Amino acid sequence: MDGGSGYFAARATGLDPALFELGDHLRPEVRLHILSTLYSFWERLYHAPKEWSTAWIAGSGITTAWNADREGGNAPGDLDVLIGVDYAAFYRFNPDYQGNSEHALAHHFNQQMHDQLWNSTDHTRINGSTYELTFYVNPGGTDIRDINPYAAYDVSHDLWTVHPVAVPKGFSEQYFRADERAAVSGDTRRAADILATFEKYRQQLVDVHPHDPRYRNVAAALHQSVREGADLFDVIHNGRHAAFAPGGKGYFDFANYRWQGGKASGAVNAMRKLKQLDEAAHRDLGMPCGDAGHLALIGSLANGGGRR
Repeated sequence: MDGGSGYFAARATGLDPALFELGDHLRPEVRLHILSTLYSFWERLYHAPKEWSTAWIAGSGITTAWNADREGGNAPGDLDVLIGVDYAAFYRFNPDYQGNSEHALAHHFNQQMHDQLWNSTDHTRINGSTYELTFYVNPGGTDIRDINPYAAYDVSHDLWTVHPVAVPKGFSEQYFRADERAAVSGDTRRAADILATFEKYRQQLVDVHPHDPRYRNVAAALHQSVREGADLFDVIHNGRHAAFAPGGKGYFDFANYRWQGGKASGAVNAMRKLKQLDEAAHRDLGMPCGDAGHLALIGSLANGGGRR
């Protein structure tokens, strides 16, 4: 399993010089690029988006961990834009959307940006460096401090909301309890077992004709491994939310360590792929999991959409 995380990596002495100048002030051209990318997209869809939204950049990419090893070696650095929406103002400027809940609208915004914007920003060049620039509406509201970020720069108003968290010298896995370290190791072993099972049944399907009586049993076993992988991803990913919810410890929370440990071991990346496969196979919710057509679909998707 391939993975990577800068969670315990050696820190730089300052912030990313491609993004910041004068120590910790966001470069004007970076600010302009982020805001123009977001609002040129939204202005085609909604009225007056600048009046009802605030954009922050957040995450490790704006801390002294910016130069840590990236996932997959040459992968772009993360540059996450989190957006707070003032829904009362949104409804005033976009009355046709009244009646939709804030939760539903946040999901709508995020799906729209994922499907129509991210593919043009996932390899963004800024001052000689490449970033995966993503945009995401924070469902928590207009104050990013509600999610306990370990760094947040208000791009809309050009100032820090949360200065990067200070990480203790020599920060390592030993910061966490033995049972917490054991849980992360357990995730890695569990992910490796699920992936090995998935690969075994995936390969068997290549060699079994769909009309062979064995095909259904093998496809059902493959389906089970996919669901187990998706479930493990959800546990690790959704659990991380607790770290940044009220009462969480943010950067130093076990739930965040579990996520970062899973990224480092490759468990998160491997299980994310099974999660995506699971979602692709279950888009037609009217098809029961045990249906022969559904099992054939997941087998086809697992083997690249077709058979030899």
